[in-house]
Amino acid sequence: PVSRTVFAALGRESRRARFLAFEAGSEGSIGIARVALASAGASTFTSDDSLSRAAVSPPPPFAGTAAFDHGPGREKSWTGSLAVSFLGEPRVPLAGSPFQALLARSW
Repeated sequence: PVSRTVFAALGRESRRARFLAFEAGSEGSIGIARVALASAGASTFTSDDSLSRAAVSPPPPFAGTAAFDHGPGREKSWTGSLAVSFLGEPRVPLAGSPFQALLARSW
């Protein structure tokens, strides 16, 4: 089986923060894709001007929080209890290992 989970947050420049989780996988020869979307007030996604720290606390179907920290050099961490509930797949973790994190001003 193949599996991939992605989480994205957008919002620093608007009054609303938007959150997306996507999970793709397979069971045998069947491909499965799950998507979750939410929006909330801008305070649910915060970051500093230097893009070295950020925090998210999205609304349902998400649960928990996560924090991004860009340490010295290339060290980055993405930690917390953040999870999402997809149809047929409750409480999928979205932070910690094995996630890689990136914080940017635009895509």
